[in-house]
Amino acid sequence: ARAALETAAARAAAHEGRLLGHAARRREALAEWEALRKRVEAEPSAALAEVQAEWSRERTGLETLIGVAARAQSAHDEELRQKRAADDARERAARDARAAERHDAERSAAEARLTEAVRARDALRAALDLSARRAELEPGAPCPLCGSEEHPWAERDPVIDAHLAREDERLAELRAARSKAAEAAAEMRSAARAHEESAAAADAEARRWGDALAALREEYRAAAEGIETADELWPDELPETPV
Repeated sequence: ARAALETAAARAAAHEGRLLGHAARRREALAEWEALRKRVEAEPSAALAEVQAEWSRERTGLETLIGVAARAQSAHDEELRQKRAADDARERAARDARAAERHDAERSAAEARLTEAVRARDALRAALDLSARRAELEPGAPCPLCGSEEHPWAERDPVIDAHLAREDERLAELRAARSKAAEAAAEMRSAARAHEESAAAADAEARRWGDALAALREEYRAAAEGIETADELWPDELPETPV
């Protein structure tokens, strides 16, 4: 009888344990359900807040892309403007250099004419300045220099004097032309150097704006990576020629 009671008691304890386990599991299930219910009830507002936050991030990102693209366009335009300015300055420098070469040629030609004119004038003056020798010449007597019995230079001829005066005037004109050509050549060379300096400065500015544009491209690329809608609304990268 005692053994039977102990067996019944063990069965009752096992049954009670099973009941307690079921109760504990039921309480856990109820707690999970309650948490799930609260989560479901709170989900709409949380989802809306998340959507709003994401929309705000997207809008800020797109505004950033628009701003970077605008600055890139300005940098591109300025780079092109500086390149055109450099090309224009180089063209002006080449034009002035050609003008300097023409003036140099004019100066050389004037120098050659001047040299010949000086030689002719000096020969004429030397002939007229032999006053002492002319005074020794006698009609019909041979000249001690050339042996001629005719002495056309024995007396100073007003026509020859006038010719000598014209030669002096021509020399003055040739000297003036030579000086004018030399001054014009120097002026054109100076202008060419100034244009070359302007071209170099414009080239430096163009490079600076090109570097700025490259940096803006990187900034744009980095900003586009964090925006999901960038592919739909804006390209991942700026085009080679921003528009």
